[in-house]
Amino acid sequence: MKKYLVAALASALLTCAVQAQTATPPNNNPPTINFNKSKDLFIAQFDSKPDPDDIHAIAGLGSMLAHPDLHNVDYYAVQGSVGKQGGQFIPAPALMNLAFGQQNVRWTQAGVGKNNTVPDTANWNASVDRVRIKAKAALDRGGNVYVMDAGNEDFTHDWVQELVNQTAYTTNDTKARIIVVQHSNWNEEQTSSAAVLNWVRNNTDYRRIADGNGANATPDYQQNIPQGSFNNSFITSAKAANNPNSHARALWVEADAVLQAHGHFPSYSSISRGGVDFSDCVEAWYIFNVGNNANGIQPFWNRYVRNTNSANGPVPGPAGGSGSGAPIGQTVALKSVGNGKYVAADRGLDAINWPLAANRTAVGAWEKFQVVDAGGGLIALKANGNGKFVASDQFLSSINWPMAANRTAVGAWEKFTWVENSDGTISLKANGNGKFIAADRGLDVINWPLAANRTAIGAWEKFTFEIQ
Repeated sequence: MKKYLVAALASALLTCAVQAQTATPPNNNPPTINFNKSKDLFIAQFDSKPDPDDIHAIAGLGSMLAHPDLHNVDYYAVQGSVGKQGGQFIPAPALMNLAFGQQNVRWTQAGVGKNNTVPDTANWNASVDRVRIKAKAALDRGGNVYVMDAGNEDFTHDWVQELVNQTAYTTNDTKARIIVVQHSNWNEEQTSSAAVLNWVRNNTDYRRIADGNGANATPDYQQNIPQGSFNNSFITSAKAANNPNSHARALWVEADAVLQAHGHFPSYSSISRGGVDFSDCVEAWYIFNVGNNANGIQPFWNRYVRNTNSANGPVPGPAGGSGSGAPIGQTVALKSVGNGKYVAADRGLDAINWPLAANRTAVGAWEKFQVVDAGGGLIALKANGNGKFVASDQFLSSINWPMAANRTAVGAWEKFTWVENSDGTISLKANGNGKFIAADRGLDVINWPLAANRTAIGAWEKFTFEIQ
């Protein structure tokens, strides 16, 4: 990250330390990456502490992912991947939602980190687990994992180590197939220990590219504004009402609002003088092999911020080899938007078939479902209550195809498409008949049973979910 004055002080202190951490020399001619959208996974990790540039980098990366260049990239993002640095963490959940999608589906909050004086161990550990699951799914489908490490190496260390500890993948695999891209001495030096930093260097394909604040081999993504001057031309053009890219405009409006509310504008940052600083995005520039299309702030702005052909947000590839955004391998509780109640596989309604119904006010055993990769971009749901797979079952009703946890194996009727809606909810489409699942009050005004009987998504066809 960028902090020239702080970095100089940190370097001086570290030189005197008993166990000094040495920065990895940048490789000015790193090997070219050919990111494979059908298999590879992109992970973006932001420490967001203490400097404001990460907030601009989140907006910058969100602008990139919405461009047709990067449609169908499988990605996951992390905020709060900090090390031992001091200062205040800058949470930005609304910005992360805009840039990446629903929390815990497309991004996770690690919090202030395990080494801070006020640790957020629960969020840190949960985030490590989510990233491990995403990475394993990519490796399982034959892909590589590319890490935009806009933070320290503590978080990378923890999730890669968990991958090795909990799966069949070894450090030989991680060395060959997990590519960690770093651009900052400061990030390396604020890793909690030399041992942690060296473990990541030695057990991943660790690539140190030139700093994002300089034009040596990577684009300079920090606006150069002399002390005593002020120039907000780029941020103004991004936020302007006449910006044809409404999604990028929303991202930069929110990023600016986050920083104004936070009020931290260090003098060494161009942001303090009205400028933009999304220097961490040089790692995405390198991973996606963007090249001269965005080699500098103005080309970046032309292609990703003021362009006319971006989507209204990222167009994600399949997470974990499944339907868009599905939390593969995790247990979830589904809540109906129609009546605000949790979905149960309800033995009380039918002890043989355990039909699904949105009729519960709290989560117990019957209200939990494991999300399973069913292949081909589809998912299956396994009920926690009886250990059986959920089917949209034509045999129970040839008209409504009701949902029931009554199968011991996954076939056509037990497969679903996981659909992310623009409002942060999800919907399910049955593979058996191609229709959306509704919590259908019309079938039972008390229990709202789930059935694959709708051709469009309305309120009854929307659900929120909670990781259990």
